[in-house]
Amino acid sequence: MKWKTVSIVINGTLPLVNFGVRYFISIDGTETIHDIIRGMPVYKKIKQNVIDHPEAHVVINMTVNTLNYECVEQVVRDWYGYARGLTFQFHTPFSHDDRLWLPYGNLRDRTIDKMLRLKEDYPDFIANTSKQLNLFRDWKWTVNCPKWFFVNLDASGRTKQSCVISGTDENGVSPICERCGIGCYAGAYSGLFLSDTEWFRMFKVARRAVPFKNKHVSW
Repeated sequence: MKWKTVSIVINGTLPLVNFGVRYFISIDGTETIHDIIRGMPVYKKIKQNVIDHPEAHVVINMTVNTLNYECVEQVVRDWYGYARGLTFQFHTPFSHDDRLWLPYGNLRDRTIDKMLRLKEDYPDFIANTSKQLNLFRDWKWTVNCPKWFFVNLDASGRTKQSCVISGTDENGVSPICERCGIGCYAGAYSGLFLSDTEWFRMFKVARRAVPFKNKHVSW
């Protein structure tokens, strides 16, 4: 089978091997917030890995939650000169008492409004479309989530259950679909069901050249 696009979601702590894939590196906020969420000081190492491998196609993926929603703009500024692009998504809980989930309502709406403004300020960097981001304001789109659109594999190459953040065990714990904030599914939905032609912006983002000015990070 010939794949059109292969993407690998990683934490960015290992060297980036360039073999024709797109790396999505998870960044959870500024250095302080990222390291708090991850439970260990790895932010500096991630950034240095990106700088050391400018040939790799790196996109930053920020999962927004109750701890980092206030720093979305700073994350864009911090990575604009180091990565090809950036995508936003929202934390998807596995339990109803998950404190990281940013509930639907005014605070979440204001955060999405800020993302939309940032998208206009950084049109060659932020890869989300407006329709995709607006879907995250409520749960309605999740009823017809296009999970079938992707084939998801774990680190061992085993096929996951229907959701990208699920495990391989069919009896394992599943995420709460009506609270989904996963970017790839919202993006596929907007393209398939909302005629979202703004996705053509992705080609501009993909061709973006990153001006690596320094070989090492200054802290």
